[in-house]
Amino acid sequence: MRANFTIICLLVGLAIFVRADKTSSGKLMGAVRDSEGAVIANSIVLVHWDCPGADAPRRTAAGLKQELRLTTGARGEFSVALAQGFYDVAVFAHGFSPVARKVRIRKGQTFVEQVKLSADPQEGAEFGDDFFTEPSQVPLISSPKPK
Repeated sequence: MRANFTIICLLVGLAIFVRADKTSSGKLMGAVRDSEGAVIANSIVLVHWDCPGADAPRRTAAGLKQELRLTTGARGEFSVALAQGFYDVAVFAHGFSPVARKVRIRKGQTFVEQVKLSADPQEGAEFGDDFFTEPSQVPLISSPKPK
């Protein structure tokens, strides 16, 4: 009888711990779009826990990490559960100027970040509109022959 009581107490304690752990975190979610509102799929979203002078990693839903790298889906959306605190969020996409912001994740709340990226005129001028996934796809440029 005493063993059953001990097991029940352990299970109740574990349930309280798990519930407390879930409520001490919040959620960061959002979507990445261009300046005209079109979806930008496969964007890179870097999330860095901002705690000055701390080397210890922060607990996230994905495990113990201080920095996360997310990739947006086909609809340009991203979502991650994070422990409460301040985070630096940077968003990158090919052909667009990157955007960085500081966000605060609060206990039990969802922070929604709608990111708008503007086209990078310098990259378009230097590299054009073509995007190559493999170096072998890049056309060779022949230099003019000296006269």
